[in-house]
Amino acid sequence: MSSELEAESVYDMVVVDREQDVGVVTLQLFRLYTLRKLGRHFKPVIPFGPHLFGSGKTKFVQSYLELVNNMGESALIGLDYVGESEKANRRGFLEKLKRASLLFVDLKELEPTDPKERNLEWAVYYLLIKVACLQSGLPQPDPDECFKELKLRTDALVPLFRSILRIPSDQYLLLAFDEVGVLDESLDEFHFKRTHDGRVRPYNDFFGIISQLCKEPDLFFIVVGKSEGLNIYNYVASVSRVQLVFIPLSPLEKHSIVEHLEKSSCFLFPGSPKVSEILCHEDFSTSELAGLLLELTGGVPGLLVRAISYLLLYKSSNNNFSLSKETFLIIMNSFLVTNYCVAPFLPRLISLSEQRKCLLRMLTLLSLYRIRFDFDETVQMSSNSDVFLFDLVTDMCLYRRLVIDPDHNERYEVLIPKLLIEYIDQGLKDDRLEWLLLETLKSQSVEFFYESKCRIFEGLIATLFYLHFSRHPTNSSMFSTLGQCL
Repeated sequence: MSSELEAESVYDMVVVDREQDVGVVTLQLFRLYTLRKLGRHFKPVIPFGPHLFGSGKTKFVQSYLELVNNMGESALIGLDYVGESEKANRRGFLEKLKRASLLFVDLKELEPTDPKERNLEWAVYYLLIKVACLQSGLPQPDPDECFKELKLRTDALVPLFRSILRIPSDQYLLLAFDEVGVLDESLDEFHFKRTHDGRVRPYNDFFGIISQLCKEPDLFFIVVGKSEGLNIYNYVASVSRVQLVFIPLSPLEKHSIVEHLEKSSCFLFPGSPKVSEILCHEDFSTSELAGLLLELTGGVPGLLVRAISYLLLYKSSNNNFSLSKETFLIIMNSFLVTNYCVAPFLPRLISLSEQRKCLLRMLTLLSLYRIRFDFDETVQMSSNSDVFLFDLVTDMCLYRRLVIDPDHNERYEVLIPKLLIEYIDQGLKDDRLEWLLLETLKSQSVEFFYESKCRIFEGLIATLFYLHFSRHPTNSSMFSTLGQCL
């Protein structure tokens, strides 16, 4: 069934529950607009989404301007807390943003380009021109002719692709770069600058190019993709003089999944009815289906879309099929269905290093008890190597959930979607305790752990935490959470 249709083409997906993300991005675009008005010597601000596959980052950036128009003034945080003059300034910015044009740039298409083959700056410039031409229905431009005209000048580049897109010089243009993680794989393709200790950091070079473009008027940026976000954040801030602001893109909650089911429609059925109308009925409510999907996918948009797509495909080939909790669990526990849902994750899941697998226990425990960690917490990988927990979660093919605590501090929780457990525990058969934890998570609801009152089980968990952190020290305050388990 996975070969019949791509999950993204099975139904018309409506983006939901991204108001917070729209607010974060719009505020940073406004900050860049303000900094540019103040003078040329400023530190550019760029919204940045370093997330794994399935977080909804591509769909979000492609839908961003539509979401801004739908949200109206609520898209710009803080509008109600400023004076009338500043309020008018912000409203003016927002009105122009609503009429902006979007140029979506997939960096998987980035490659060394003649006549300056291994020059990253020229490769980025040419890709922008090529994408603008293709978006406007024009043939792919000749790179040699483009280079003769531009000579790596930003003041010539921006007017060129504005003219290609047929938009005036004073209209806002939003450049959305996707798949920035490909820079990790391009070390042999471009001449990157080296640090004083001989290291190559391709993201510094890339964001350095973007920082020069930030000086051009009415031009704005969003960058997303799979990458070690916090590590990049720190180096880019100090070297490229760019401030990255993370876009949360948290997994969806139950009420958002209900909204998604009720607003999205499917062309596989006559009249393109709503998904909720196809899969639900008076004995099986939309709320019940949303709860089951949340438990299975953790609310991760990529997994959610593929699970819904499979159910729609199954329904389209079985007209008399009626969905219930029992049939849902039977279908979704099939290895065939699990493979369909997690297919894009598999290459990364099966290639985790042994060193990374050793840290899986810690992440499993953090997930089971929803123990929160701070933005900049590190974990010791070896005697001379630390890693940010924020980045480790991404690297391990898991997810983060942003949580705002009562003191308004931003913290994170680890999320392990049940659909992924089948593939995580395959490499843990020799570790019976860890395998048992994952198997229990797969068979029980997440609340089983969070609300558990089993003293023996909780004591066991606390002991595991102590043993793990004694081998892998952390700068975290997570030791205090041991009291939650005792």
